[in-house]
Amino acid sequence: MVLARIARVEEVFSVKVPGVRLDKRFSEGKDGKPLDNSVVDTLGVGSPSMHAVALADYNLLPNGKGAGAHVDTTLILPTDGKLVLEWFKKAREIMENHRADPFIGCHVFGNHILFVQTYVYDKTQPVQRQRGVEVVDSLMAEAKITRYANYRSHIRYMGQSLVALPFRM
Repeated sequence: MVLARIARVEEVFSVKVPGVRLDKRFSEGKDGKPLDNSVVDTLGVGSPSMHAVALADYNLLPNGKGAGAHVDTTLILPTDGKLVLEWFKKAREIMENHRADPFIGCHVFGNHILFVQTYVYDKTQPVQRQRGVEVVDSLMAEAKITRYANYRSHIRYMGQSLVALPFRM
């Protein structure tokens, strides 16, 4: 069943998001036992890890100088493939217009999707710090138009999410 679903995802993505790369390594436990996460070189296999923190160093110079940081916003989207694809394309466009690599991912649930947009930068560089502000401001401005609420973000941006909601909390 898993392999059939992967095949279908590949089929749809190849048409809807040409050039997308899917990591589809499949791991399973041996002899009916649960998977031993220590033998799998990936995140999220059965035990918490701080490995993802290394992502913040992505935009550092090859010599490692600087201080990796990130800023992100996580919007709540409906589980509607057309709307998710539209937002993905818009978020990617916004981030690329600001010369930012679009680190975009999501967590899919039964009735909603948490859509994460992350900008990773070197916080010792004022231009990169300012770009982070501009990226999130632009994402939040577009989210307001589409009325997608911010599930989680850095404290600086939480007030902006309230204007997207049709009620006061």
